[in-house]
Amino acid sequence: MAENNNSEVKEKPSIRDWVAFLISIISILGLVGISIAIFTLLKGEVEGNTVIGRDTDKIMTVFTTLVALIGSWVGTILAFYFSRENFESATRNVTALVNQMSPQEKLKSIPVKEKMEPPERIFSVKLPAEQNLLATMLKDLEATRRGNRIPVLSESNFPANIVHKSTIVEFLFERSRAVVSPPQDTNALTLKDLLDDPEMIKRANNFVIVKEDATLADAKAALDKQFGCQDVFVTKNGTKDEPLLGWITNIKIAESSVV
Repeated sequence: MAENNNSEVKEKPSIRDWVAFLISIISILGLVGISIAIFTLLKGEVEGNTVIGRDTDKIMTVFTTLVALIGSWVGTILAFYFSRENFESATRNVTALVNQMSPQEKLKSIPVKEKMEPPERIFSVKLPAEQNLLATMLKDLEATRRGNRIPVLSESNFPANIVHKSTIVEFLFERSRAVVSPPQDTNALTLKDLLDDPEMIKRANNFVIVKEDATLADAKAALDKQFGCQDVFVTKNGTKDEPLLGWITNIKIAESSVV
């Protein structure tokens, strides 16, 4: 019952609607009034009013001018009114089409090159792994304020690993609790120690690579094929034996899919 009542509610006329209506009515009435006045004057000429007869040409000139002026005025106002209505209607239609676009379709329209972080904007470390202290990596990552993940590159800038801050923290915590003799100094642990751990190396190798002319839809499809994967590296041909061109996270892809 409530739905029927809602469907019967009509939108109230706006001020613009009233303006267009009043202009039309006033203009029509004005033309009718002028026509009656001209007719009356011309009738006087026919009945022998010589004064009016001398001014017939002037009367017709004024009449013609007023008709053209009022017609142009009304035409301009109504044209603006209806053209604006058409524009608003077209805008609503385009907006509706955009809103109907699915997240997948939107990702297909976005090249990875538009959303990837280039190497110069990435905090990364290079191999050999034994030269990178984990404590220093955490400190430098915090100082740069560039996220919570650290790409690991080869000496030739090829993508090698991806190490999340949470992975490093977990590894250092576990090693601090390990009962060994002599006790381990967690400040001396390196990236090599982490990569030598069977569980940690699985996480560090959990990334995918796409080529530079791929779309975000391609990147997401690659992520979905690999369980738990959250990072996409971009190289020219999509292989790991090429220099890194960019890096995209699962978060960036999710943000870009919003419609």
